[in-house]
Parts: sequence; C-alpha cells; structure tokens
Amino acid sequence: MLRPGNNSKMIMNVLEKSGRLNPIHGDDDSCAYPGWEPADDHYDSLYNFKWKPTSGGIKYDMISKHGLKQLVNHVKGHSNLTTKDNLFINLKAYYET
Repeated sequence: MLRPGNNSKMIMNVLEKSGRLNPIHGDDDSCAYPGWEPADDHYDSLYNFKWKPTSGGIKYDMISKHGLKQLVNHVKGHSNLTTKDNLFINLKAYYET
C-alpha cells in the first residue's frame, strides 16, 4: 500500500528498479501493478508494506498479527523525537538528569 506523499514516488521508483514492481500500462494511461492492489487505511489491515505521509491510522498493536510480515514507514511514538516541542522537552529532560 503506497499512499501519496512523504517521498512515495521515490519508493515507487525503487520498487520498480528492484523488479518488485512491474507496471503494466494500459492504452488509456492507466497503470496496474500485478500482485499490488490499493487498500483503505481504515479497513484493510492485510498488507505487507504500507507507506504513508503520516502515522495516523496505523494500528501498531495489529502489525504482523495476521501471520503476515508487515512493514510501515513510521515508528510507534516517533512524535517524541520528530516534533520540535516534544524533542525539546525530551532533550531538556535528558540533560537535566
């Protein structure tokens, strides 16, 4: 599952060049990827790879629970380091201890 944003075009290019993604182009400029299909964030938890611009909607406690190897491009609790205010609070607490 590749969602637009957060360098998704770069990820698409890497997958195409690695041979893991072989597009079939239609006459009407459509493009299909055999073995890949779009999935909805809120309802589909059966995926192997999820790339999205934000971590909203990722159910970390459900990753790899269905016997699948699953990978997402976000880390649980990343906002403690990736937002300026939380980074400041955590660095301040670290240096004060």
